[in-house]
Amino acid sequence: MRLDLSSERAVGELLQATRPEYVFHFASHGVGSPEQENVLPTFKIDLSTTVAMLEAATRLRVRRMMLASSLEEPIPGSGEIVPSSPYAAAKWAGGAYARMFHRLYGTAVVMTRPYMVYGPGQRDHKLLPYVILALLRGEAPRLGIRPNYRPHLGNHLRGQYTTRQS
Repeated sequence: MRLDLSSERAVGELLQATRPEYVFHFASHGVGSPEQENVLPTFKIDLSTTVAMLEAATRLRVRRMMLASSLEEPIPGSGEIVPSSPYAAAKWAGGAYARMFHRLYGTAVVMTRPYMVYGPGQRDHKLLPYVILALLRGEAPRLGIRPNYRPHLGNHLRGQYTTRQS
């Protein structure tokens, strides 16, 4: 099924038809680079979809909604208040909406911060596909200096599934 998750109507109809107990919302543009060309896609795909899902899940009284944060967004209480990219801004704002929905409407939301998850079907610009393809071309991959733990998608999904009961 293909669905525009930024459409309040489409999301509402989907949740109304399926009546899920839990919603795992992972839709994302998934590009953390700071280029301006990423502003509108991250706004629409990361932030708008999150708000549409929160609204529908709240209205239909879904038991719990799970959201994925990002290593790119500012950490609450760290003093860092300016996001490093459009993706970081969208994820940060999505988290703010989730906290607001929890406080104002009682929406049960669990937010995890999985950092760099990898798995099948990942786009070429992501770390592992990028490095592998560069090496296959006989090129040295250009990498930054920020080391991160990168859980496999299966481990991430198991962790997310576990949070639904937290």
